[in-house]
Amino acid sequence: MEDRLTWLEDPQVFRVNRLDAHTDHKYYLSEDDLDERRESQKQCLNGLWKFHWSPKPADRPENFYEEDFDDSDFDSILVPGHIELQGYDRIHYTN
Repeated sequence: MEDRLTWLEDPQVFRVNRLDAHTDHKYYLSEDDLDERRESQKQCLNGLWKFHWSPKPADRPENFYEEDFDDSDFDSILVPGHIELQGYDRIHYTN
């Protein structure tokens, strides 16, 4: 059998033999939840997220992590997603 590595030169090949991002950790609030396999602590993070592009850490908004921070001038991005494909920074290709 001959090894074929031509896919390495094909820019349309994004991944080979890679699993999607996931976690195998499960958390339960009680033993009853465990017995019934009720994952009440599971939360989907997909959706629109508030986002502020800062080219370097020093440019970030101060105190952005505080609960009462005014993020009204932030944009929104789709998660999961790539900020570069949503108009921020530049696409970084790594081979």
